[in-house]
Amino acid sequence: MNMYYPDATAEELASSDSVCIICRDDMSVPASTKKLPCGHIFHKNCLRSWFQRQQTCPTCRWVRKKKLGVGAIRARALYLLFTVQ
Repeated sequence: MNMYYPDATAEELASSDSVCIICRDDMSVPASTKKLPCGHIFHKNCLRSWFQRQQTCPTCRWVRKKKLGVGAIRARALYLLFTVQ
């Protein structure tokens, strides 16, 4: 999760609601928060738990796209190789 979503800055937390809508607790430490591409900020652990159940932003329903593993990429390449005439 650390390489996909940056930590929220202190300025971003100050300009936002600063309440995690997943757990309804205050977000005061930037290092424990993550910012999604849609701009919404959540506790890192709350977001990890949320993404285990849902693949969307809890606020705006932005859809998180999962990265394909090597096996899925290889299978897709073989499928295309043998089905495209």
